[in-house]
Amino acid sequence: MQKINVLLLFLSGFRLANRNVLLFLRVNLLLFSIIFFLSYCAAVASIKITYDRKLQELIVLALSFPFLSYLFAGTIYYYLSYFKGLTVRLNQIYMGFCWIKNFLKLSFVLLIVYQIIIIPIFSFYEYELEEQIRVGTGALFFLWFIIRNFFLPILFVDYNRTFEDQLFKSLSLSKGYVFHIILFLLIAFIIFLLGAAFAGFGMLYSISVIILAYMKFYHLVRSNEIEKV
Repeated sequence: MQKINVLLLFLSGFRLANRNVLLFLRVNLLLFSIIFFLSYCAAVASIKITYDRKLQELIVLALSFPFLSYLFAGTIYYYLSYFKGLTVRLNQIYMGFCWIKNFLKLSFVLLIVYQIIIIPIFSFYEYELEEQIRVGTGALFFLWFIIRNFFLPILFVDYNRTFEDQLFKSLSLSKGYVFHIILFLLIAFIIFLLGAAFAGFGMLYSISVIILAYMKFYHLVRSNEIEKV
């Protein structure tokens, strides 16, 4: 069984990204351009539908999530193919329809969580103590959900099962790796900020490093799981 060093995961991500820097910059630039365009269209549509700010935010999310889920699925497929040493093509990012059903379910769950748990956090200090405890507990639950389902997106693409089966599989994979996942997320956040500090292309590069490190993390955890069996 292989021990997992989180820093080595990102070192592996750097090495893999450096092999085809221009390729990943082009892919990520295309993805960001599409996301920006979709977000802009959703924002314009929400303004025309209503003047209520909160309702506008909800409409933007509702309109954007299906397309973002589709692109996210295609992105996972593209990077996973590259990680496995397969030939990758730019049009692979548009193949998210193969897994869109599960990604939409996950997006729907996250949208509900966002409305119920995340939005109240922004007004945390305006609540009474009892409400603060409830909101704080909800935030902790959200973090637990993210950590324990850390491998869920990649499982959708790599492990062809129902949403429920994937959920249990993700919980099984993350068991025993909670500290590793938390550390991974913290380092990923730092790398993303460092990338953003070096203008747009630095951010595009850092995203590739993070995703490829994520692929390596998943690969090692799956390998350890197989060895247990």
